[in-house]
Amino acid sequence: MIRSQVHKAIQPLNRRVITSLPAQSVIWDSEKLLKQDEEARKRAQYFFSHGVPNKAECKLLATLLQKHNTEIKSFPYLFLYEWSPSNMMGRGDAVFASGEGGLVVVEAKAKHATKHVTKQSLFYRQRLLEEYPHSSVSAAILTHRGFAWTQKESEQAENPVQLTSVLLPCGRRGIENLHT
Repeated sequence: MIRSQVHKAIQPLNRRVITSLPAQSVIWDSEKLLKQDEEARKRAQYFFSHGVPNKAECKLLATLLQKHNTEIKSFPYLFLYEWSPSNMMGRGDAVFASGEGGLVVVEAKAKHATKHVTKQSLFYRQRLLEEYPHSSVSAAILTHRGFAWTQKESEQAENPVQLTSVLLPCGRRGIENLHT
């Protein structure tokens, strides 16, 4: 994805990049999480409607954002969408909150290979751990193969099942233009 596309997509959204800071000590109140979820979903819909970062990745993430999603049922609140860590290195796809101090970062790529996506997911997990030190932070990936906890997380997760039947393959169109 070209930087100007990102800039254009962000401009209408208060002309700023969403970062995970400032970290708040009391973010687990259900009222605050519902408001955060509502704002993050609006942001996601805007990105989906513009196909940013690309249509195939948007389709994967839109499926994940469905209200009754089994993969992340313990994390019902969308906390951040298309966000940058405070060090401004990279752009994470989605962070979900449990309401009890737990966060899961989900990195999505419209491809079948998982090694690079897993590295990115773990990178963003580390950033969230630094910015929300009192939280339990997990990492997961979403590709054409489906949703999967990173290996480190699957050992600790309640349901470390890799579900591929939930997501339909999006094809290979647009994969050449993926951002990293």
